[in-house]
Amino acid sequence: MAGLPLFSGLSFRLVFFIVMLIGTNWFIVTYARKIQKNPDRSLAKDIPVADKLKSVSLDGVAFSTRHKLVMLTFVATIATIVIGTISFKWDMNKMSAFYIIGSIICGLIAGFGPNKIVATFMEGCTTIFPAAFAVGVARGISVLMTDAKIIDTIVYNLSLPLSKVGPVIS
Repeated sequence: MAGLPLFSGLSFRLVFFIVMLIGTNWFIVTYARKIQKNPDRSLAKDIPVADKLKSVSLDGVAFSTRHKLVMLTFVATIATIVIGTISFKWDMNKMSAFYIIGSIICGLIAGFGPNKIVATFMEGCTTIFPAAFAVGVARGISVLMTDAKIIDTIVYNLSLPLSKVGPVIS
């Protein structure tokens, strides 16, 4: 949309990402140690989350050949989607279709029947629905503003305050 090359500013973004990653991890580790020493200092101590967490014990579960094949299929699916997107310019429909095909293959390898595959897939879909809905609404607004030919005016007026500062700040 902005007409920038795909990897423009990569060195700056990479350095910024590494700095933020280190800073965030330092904060999380420091906070976790503080809470481990005194759980009453937790910011979330009064929030009941135990009923929302799904705990699964993997004690005694061996990493079988079936598990390895499912993991390999998953990695191959993601790799194929990345290669298809970069090399063959796949759009969202092709990526989604391949993701669903990969999910079905993983389910079959795992020994699931069709009903279990669909039920498991739908359970996963319900967790991402709010985010997908928000993206859909945002895309709808973008299309509406583009078709109404008002997006350029809005972007221009939003960019005016940035024109008074240097390119690094903006």
